[in-house]
Amino acid sequence: MIALSKCNGRPFVNVYNEGTVRLMAARGARTICVPVELPLASLTTMAQNCPDIEFEAFAFGRLPLALSSRCYHARLHGLHKDSCRFICEQGPDGLEVYTLDGQPFLAANGIQTLSYGVQAFCPTAQEAKGAGLSRLRLSPHTVDMVAAGDVYRALLDGKIEPAEALNRLRGLNLPGELVDGYPHGKAGCEAN
Repeated sequence: MIALSKCNGRPFVNVYNEGTVRLMAARGARTICVPVELPLASLTTMAQNCPDIEFEAFAFGRLPLALSSRCYHARLHGLHKDSCRFICEQGPDGLEVYTLDGQPFLAANGIQTLSYGVQAFCPTAQEAKGAGLSRLRLSPHTVDMVAAGDVYRALLDGKIEPAEALNRLRGLNLPGELVDGYPHGKAGCEAN
């Protein structure tokens, strides 16, 4: 807790259970954006046990998997992190990383390690409410983000079903295949 007391602003702390949610709430947290790998069942349990907290889940975009002290873009271009000239702007959807067999594996953007696949968690309004979700997080990409937002608005308003939402999202020229394994308790790279 000493580390949290030294943080100014909003710290990055992974929260996996209701005990931690209560601890964070006692220290002023009002909203928790759950880790991307947390299954929906775990989120539901936390929300049921902590009704005064708003919960947010990552719904769209390449999944943020890790942060590094090094900037991948700067290193690739022979630059230092502190004088990178914002070289990451040349690859706004991230640099694709492949296995030795040539299979797409991850993406890197600045100091972030991202999934290669694009998360498309598409719950119905009833599923979102039942899980205790107050909002969904959409991560910006070079696709038409207004259209992506419109898809999620229509989904949560009950105007379209999840299958239609996924079809519309596939039409956005995404940087990777759609995935949604984590919310369903599967590997993140799987599609439900």
